[in-house]
Order: sequence, then structure tokens, then C-alpha cells
Amino acid sequence: MLARPPQVERFPEVTSQAMKLVGRGLPLVLVMAVLPSAAPLAAQAAARTPPAARGKGWVALNSQQWPPYYLTAGDRPGYARELLQTCVSALGYEPRFSSLTIDKKYDALRSGVLDAHVLSHDKSRESFMIYGKVALFSDAYRRVVRAGSGVTIKSLADFDRLKLGHLRGLRYSEGYHDYVLKRIDAGTVVQAGTNEQLLEMLLDGTIDAFVNVASTARWLARGSHASDMVRVLPYDVKSSDYFLAVSQKSRLEDKQAFLDGFVTCLHEVRRDGRYAKIRASYGLE
Repeated sequence: MLARPPQVERFPEVTSQAMKLVGRGLPLVLVMAVLPSAAPLAAQAAARTPPAARGKGWVALNSQQWPPYYLTAGDRPGYARELLQTCVSALGYEPRFSSLTIDKKYDALRSGVLDAHVLSHDKSRESFMIYGKVALFSDAYRRVVRAGSGVTIKSLADFDRLKLGHLRGLRYSEGYHDYVLKRIDAGTVVQAGTNEQLLEMLLDGTIDAFVNVASTARWLARGSHASDMVRVLPYDVKSSDYFLAVSQKSRLEDKQAFLDGFVTCLHEVRRDGRYAKIRASYGLE
């Protein structure tokens, strides 16, 4: 018989959910990567959550560091997380966030360990996700190089002569992703575990270029006082809209009603000016 994890002892609803998921054959390591991370913060979160947001239970979300959309350091939650906190709470739920890596995040969404996440639209994900109909934000993957390096990239062939960096687990446009996989197989890509590591490798010359979301690259460069050392090239590898999507195996009873309510909230925060104010506070245009 499985012993209850001690870190969730004081939160029976979390322990019960964990045991149900393990009973469905999901790995205990994956389940506990999400649920206990929410439990120790439950009392603090409840104190910060408006009374109207405490009646329907909680929603499991992911919040891995992805500036400026998800921040894990400092006193700001990140642009996407701030919108999620605002609208999920407005629907009467308590948002609870974990910090799963990219690969584990998708496993958790497929299994229902995570209820929802903000994703770009990908038809292959429709087999396990239900997408909302209004985007929270849009952004583009662009080529990032050192300022003054003289590097120009206008086609995939231009990457051949460069030391290329890649964020482990990240997907791009199909063509560029296939190119990266071939170079990984050939051992000619330097992989990083975080966006911060990618920037560090670019600045110290370990790599010559990488591809990432433009806003992320600029945010990290500003935070490292390296804005004048980094150049984001004005060519999109891929541009995407990002939507809230709910796992088809989520615990939410009426998943479409949840998504529709979230969209209604987005419209409201746009109308009353909060949306523009939040964007501006993160330096987003």
C-alpha cells in the first residue's frame, strides 16, 4: 500500500487526487511533481485569493520560467501568469502552479495531472487538449546572435557554418525543428536546460546563434545588462498565437464552460484597460 507523501498530509484533497491518478496507472513521480508543489502554498494562496475564487476548488497549471510570460524570481509573476491568476480566480477557482520542464509538462497535460496550460495552437495537440478561442498573446521565434558579430541568417543553410544553441525540449516551426534534430544527431548542437543558459553561451562565444521567442531574448538581455551585446534578427522562424487550453483528462467537470468563461474574462480585462496596463508593465508592445 502506498504511503501518503508527508508534504501533502495537511491537504487531503491533494492527497486524494494524487492517489486517484496513481490508481489510473500514472507514474507517482510525475503526479507528485505537480500536486505537492501546490500543497505547501495552499494556505498562502488562499489568503491572497478573493473570496469569490475559493468556491469551486483549484486548477492545476504550469509556470516554468519563461520570461516575460512566466517569472519565478522577483515580485512579478509574469505576463501570462498574471492574466491566468486574474481570470481563473474570477471564475471562482484557485490557480495553483507547478514548474515542470517542457517534456514533463506535456506528459502531465496528456494524463490530466495538469488541468490546463497556455499553448500555441498545434493540430497534433488536439488529440489531448481543448483550445480556447481567444489568444492571450502573440509572439514570434527569431534568430538571436551577438551584436557586432556580422552574422546574417536568411535561410536554414546559413546556420550550417554556425555553432548552434538549442533549448532542450523546445519545438519551433516544422522545418527548423527538423533541421535542429538532424544537427543534434550529428552532434553539432549545444543544448541548454534554460533560456538563461542559452544567453550565457551566446555571450561567452560557446554558440554563435540560437532561436527563441523575441520577447524572451530581449527580456533576458535587459536583465543581464546585455541589451547592446545581443541582436534579435528581424526574420520570423515562426509566429504564433497563444491560447489557454484544457487537458481532455482534466478534473474540470465542464471544460468548455471553463474556457468560455476565461475568454469572457479576457474580453473584460481588455475593455477595462487592465490588459494594456499589464502588457506595458512587462515592456510588451
